[in-house]
Order: sequence, then structure tokens, then C-alpha cells
Amino acid sequence: MVADIEKMNNLKVMVIGDTIIDEYHYCNPLGKSSKSPTISTIFLRSETFAGGVLAIANHLEQLAGSVKLVTCLGKENTASSVIDKTLSKGVDSKFFTRNDGPTPVKRRYLDRYQNVKLFEVTFMNDRHIDNPLEKEVIQYLNKEIPKYDLVVITDFGHGFITPELLNVSRIKPTMWLLMRRPTVIILVITTLPSTINPITYLLMKKNFACLSVITMVTWKPW
Repeated sequence: MVADIEKMNNLKVMVIGDTIIDEYHYCNPLGKSSKSPTISTIFLRSETFAGGVLAIANHLEQLAGSVKLVTCLGKENTASSVIDKTLSKGVDSKFFTRNDGPTPVKRRYLDRYQNVKLFEVTFMNDRHIDNPLEKEVIQYLNKEIPKYDLVVITDFGHGFITPELLNVSRIKPTMWLLMRRPTVIILVITTLPSTINPITYLLMKKNFACLSVITMVTWKPW
């Protein structure tokens, strides 16, 4: 197994998917408010992590020879400062920008002592990206995918992965002539959006793998 892992040092990997900024706000619950049916808390501290495709790119960068990240940020809040601090310097990035929403941020409030989530607020537009942006992404992928040995697509259901984008990831026969080695496509589904039928894609090509994942969490112990 160690030998197989070491072989990944020579792989060129592209990772495509939704960016998510994970925020954890730790609180000390005081109990129910006397004025309304809400929980009153005292804020203690917060932590911010690179989630979604950012976390996957960070992990792969420790194994693969080179990693290319392709994702989409929101114009309303790019979260670029957080990404600059949390994304590994060894990851080469291609950021597209959607004009109709923010970069997805998941803000979780937790009971500090019981380590239990009290509630969560999500900032995002989970509709698919518009057609002009989709065409721009597809044009880029048609050109770049043949350069890589492994393509990992992560669909968190937040709008970046569209049906047409997945069609590009199948790799057209004419593109095989441009490859030194066959590109392997792996699709990671963290939800089951209407974008894809995983069984169809699993059977589609012998170089395609589809993983259905209930949830993927970036977590740092207290």
C-alpha cells in the first residue's frame, strides 16, 4: 500500500467543485431567553476553515505531484482573504466568479462544553451558474482536462457542477490522442442533487468511479 501511495507523487491531479468556507462559532449557552423562545448564549471564539473542494485540494496536495483547483467564488463575498490563508501554497488555482451570489459560507454555532451544534446559518446561492459562465468553464475544462492523469469532481450541490459540465468530464474520444496516460475521473457526491444519476455515470466509462458520500466535514478538535 505504501508503494502505491508513493506512486501518486508523479500524478497530475485536477480537482473541480464547490468552494465552502466553514465557520465555527463557539458559545456558552445561558438558557432560554425570558423575552422570546430563543436560546441565549455568550460568544467565546470562532474558527474558520477551508471546506468543500478546498479541503480536498489541500489533502491531495500532500500526496500528488501537482494539484490544479478549479472552483467558483461569489462576487458578493469572494472570501479571498480566507482562501489565501487556508489554501495550501502548493495548489495551483483557477477561480471563476459568479455575479449572483456570495462564496458559500456555512456558519455553525456550537455549545462549547457539550460540543453540540446549536444551529447553522448558510450564505449562498445554490442555483446553477448562468449559461455564459457555464460556457466559460466548459471551454476551459475542454482545454485543460487532457493534461491531467486524475480528475476529481466534488458536487456539494451548491450550483457550480452542472449537467453540461459533467458531460465535459466524460472526456471526448478525440481528446485521448492528447494524453500520455488515460485520465481517470472520480466523482464525489456529498448530496444527491438532480444534476446527476450516479449509477448512470458509474456504468458510463471504465475509467470512471462514483462515490456517494453522506457528508464531509472539516473539523479541528478543541
